[in-house]
Amino acid sequence: MYYACICAIAKDETPHLREWVLHHFSAGFEHIVLYDNGSVEPVSRTLSDLAAAGLVTVIDFPVREAPQLSAYFHCLRTWKDRSRWLAFIDIDEFVLPLARHDVRELLEDYEAFAGLAAHWMIFGSDGHLRRPAVGVTGSYTRSLGLHHHVKSLVQPRWTLKPVSPHHFAYAEGRFCVNEDRVPVPAASSYPVAEKIRINHYFYKSQQDFEEKMRRGLATAVRDATGRTLEDFYRQSRQSGVPDTAIAPFLPARKSLSRLPPKELAAVVTQYCASGPEEEIAAIASLAQSGDMARALRRYARLRRYHATPLALTLGANLHFMRDETEKGLELLGEALFAASGDATLQTWIYEEIGRCYGRLRKTEKAEALKRFLQSAARH
Repeated sequence: MYYACICAIAKDETPHLREWVLHHFSAGFEHIVLYDNGSVEPVSRTLSDLAAAGLVTVIDFPVREAPQLSAYFHCLRTWKDRSRWLAFIDIDEFVLPLARHDVRELLEDYEAFAGLAAHWMIFGSDGHLRRPAVGVTGSYTRSLGLHHHVKSLVQPRWTLKPVSPHHFAYAEGRFCVNEDRVPVPAASSYPVAEKIRINHYFYKSQQDFEEKMRRGLATAVRDATGRTLEDFYRQSRQSGVPDTAIAPFLPARKSLSRLPPKELAAVVTQYCASGPEEEIAAIASLAQSGDMARALRRYARLRRYHATPLALTLGANLHFMRDETEKGLELLGEALFAASGDATLQTWIYEEIGRCYGRLRKTEKAEALKRFLQSAARH
C-alpha cells in the first residue's frame, strides 16, 4: 500500500508532464494516477518508461461529459485501499510541503482528518510570449498572490465523492481542514500557506495560455474568469513578487531525472516496498543501542504503511523508553483497535495498558483493568 499518491486528468499536456511528475516524486509522493482525456500524443507514450517502471498508472479516459469529476470518482473507488492519501490536482499545479519538504511527514500530522486543503499561489507569465525551454518552475518565478481557492488531499477511506475539482463530500463525522485544522467545507476559504500550498502556474506563456483556451475546461464552471486573452494581458502588466519557495525541491528533482526508471522507482517507493518484520527488527536494534532519534524516525515511516498491532505496540514501547507514557498509552489504544477480532492479542495489549497505568501511578485504573481481564477469562 502507498501512503501518498496523486490523481490528475490530462489533455495535451506533453511539454510539462515529466517535470510535473518528477517534482512530485521529489516532494515525497510515491505514485501518480493519470487519466488521459484524449491527448493527441497519448500520455501512455509520453511517460511510457515511468509507466513500465510502475511509477505512473495511465488510464485512457475519453469521457466528454464532466471528465474531471468522473475521473476523480473512478480513482476514489479504485484506489480506496491502495493509498492512504490521494491529492487531486491539475498538471499546472505543483504541491509544495513548506514546513517539511516531504509531504508524507506533513500528512502524518493530519491523519485524524478526512482531507487537507491547500491554497493556490498564483503565478503569472513573467513576460513570456513563447513557451520557455527551461521548464515551468524555472521560468515563472513571480507570484501574483495567495488565492482563496483550495485543492484537496484526501483519505479515500473517508471520502465519498468529488463535489467540484476543489472539494469533496466525506463520510458522516469526517471533514477536511486547512493547515491550522480549521474545517474547509467548500471550494474556497481564507488563505493560509505556512505549511503547504499549491503553486498554480495558471498563465504560463501566451502560447501555453492560448493552447489552454483551445482545450477548454475539464469541468464546467459558472464563472470562467481569467480565461480570455484580455485576462492574460491584464495579468502580464502586473509585476508580481519574486518567489523561490520551490527552489529547495529543484536539486532533488534534477537528481531524480538522471536515474534510469527502475532505479527511480526503487528510490521513490523505498519505504512502502519494505516488509514490516525487517523494519521492526531494525528499529528494535536501534532502540537497544540507544539511538532513539533514528529509531523514532524509522518507526514513523513504518507506521505509514504498516499500522499493525505489533508495529503500534513497538511504537508505544519506544515512547515508554523516552518516559512519554501518555503517548505510549495512545498508541496502545490504536493497537487494541487494530487487533479487533484477535482475543489473545487484545488480552496481551490490555495487559500492556495495565502496566502503562502502573507507570502513570493510576492504581485504580490498573486494578479495574485487571479485574476486567479476570472476568473476561472466566467467561
